Amino acid sequence: MRTIALTAALLTTLTACTAMQRGDQENYPVELTSPYAAAPVLPGKTAFVQVTYPRTAFEDGSELDRYYDQVTFDYSTVRSDGDKVPDPYIGASWIKLDSVDAPKGISVVLVKSEIGRAVIKTRLVGSSVDVQYYDKVRLTYKVSVAADFTPTQKKVTSSSSTLSKYLPSLSDVLPLDAEAAQLKFSVNGAVQSAALAVRTTPEKSSK
Repeated sequence: MRTIALTAALLTTLTACTAMQRGDQENYPVELTSPYAAAPVLPGKTAFVQVTYPRTAFEDGSELDRYYDQVTFDYSTVRSDGDKVPDPYIGASWIKLDSVDAPKGISVVLVKSEIGRAVIKTRLVGSSVDVQYYDKVRLTYKVSVAADFTPTQKKVTSSSSTLSKYLPSLSDVLPLDAEAAQLKFSVNGAVQSAALAVRTTPEKSSK
């Protein structure tokens, strides 16, 4: 009897683990391929979504140097050619989401802020390790869409001094079949803006 009960409990646990999908938990978010990709969240659903931005999207000069100076690499994982230094990230609670302008029925909450370095190349040079990397800002959002949400279309612009310099209208790059939320942040005392696209309808097949 105990064996049967234990087996049933184990099967239940395994089923729960198998059923977990990207976006179900904060530590297992949907990872968008770019800041302009759309987060897939259907009406009546909630998903955790991770977006990685270039550092320059949240900085006008070099005012964030003191924070990035705290990001360090772990070279101990590199023992031979082909090994890669892992991307180091640290918490950045000083990045705060101040306001969200989104279509009615869409909620966006910032649940985790991080800064780090995305390693693009690791090279062994004698007993030393050289790395090439890009500085990044990685934010995780909790995105919810109301069950009675009706898809709309909305153009989005950004007031970020850095982004607007290169992208005068974010509506030119955000998916046309997605909703868009304008996000305003407080970053080290400065105001920065970005946009998050949310796809509330099933993605059309490319076939």
